[in-house]
Amino acid sequence: VRTDKGQLELIDKWNKLGFNLIPNYQIKTDQDLFYVDGYDKEKGVVLEYDTKYHTKLNQQQKDLVRQQRIINILKPKKFWRYNSENKTIENILGV
Repeated sequence: VRTDKGQLELIDKWNKLGFNLIPNYQIKTDQDLFYVDGYDKEKGVVLEYDTKYHTKLNQQQKDLVRQQRIINILKPKKFWRYNSENKTIENILGV
């Protein structure tokens, strides 16, 4: 599975801080097949790594639908979106 430039480096940095994010974690159901950019099963953390491609309105709408499906399936404690353009992280779910 292809990764975005910088995705694995960011995951490596977070893992050095005590996370155990699995890159390109596969979620497969009867209806869906998703690859989550990073998932820490023990801590219940989902990390999505968004590049410039994700700023397009059409893609943002698709991302919101996908995000909600991932939340419904994994039921994570936290869901973070990292914007690689401005180097910010948005907390979608959890404190």
